[in-house]
Amino acid sequence: MVIGLATLEKIEEKLEKTGKISALKGDLGNLKTSRNRAAHTHTKGTLTTYDAPSKTKYNFDRIYALLTELDAELQRHNC
Repeated sequence: MVIGLATLEKIEEKLEKTGKISALKGDLGNLKTSRNRAAHTHTKGTLTTYDAPSKTKYNFDRIYALLTELDAELQRHNC
């Protein structure tokens, strides 16, 4: 799928009016931070903590809903 910059900016502007782009960026940033913390811990003898499965599922559900809405906008613009 290829879209032009102008179309992307229109979609982002529309979704930003409701704060959804910022929410998606925040959620993805938090997910990246958790992933990096788990993947790049090399300190021997320390315990690594992870989010509860319920929190992880909640975060994935939020991200999925936002990505679904972004995809709907892309489809609406025939991208």
